[in-house]
Amino acid sequence: MNTRSLTSAGIQAIREMMKKGMLIDIDHMSQATVNATIAFVQSQRGGYPLMSGHNGVRGVLPGVASERSLTSQQYQQLGALHGMAWAARN
Repeated sequence: MNTRSLTSAGIQAIREMMKKGMLIDIDHMSQATVNATIAFVQSQRGGYPLMSGHNGVRGVLPGVASERSLTSQQYQQLGALHGMAWAARN
C-alpha cells in the first residue's frame, strides 16, 4: 500500500479545482489520498461531488484487491457527495 497521502499542495489543487467547478477523478490516487480527498471535500460547506470513472469494488468483485480499487464504503461516500462512479465487472 502506498502510504503517501494528500499534501498541502494537493489540498490547494483540489480547492482550486472546486472553485472552477472541475471534475475531480480519484481513480489514480492511493487509498490514503482517496480517503484524505473524500474527508477534505466532506469538510467543505455543501461537500463536492467526486468521480470514479473506471474502477472496481475491492473485495466484492473477483480479482479486485488492489488499493487502486475503491471499497464499498468509499463508493457510499461518493454517493453521499452526489458524485459519479462506475464499477467495472470482470
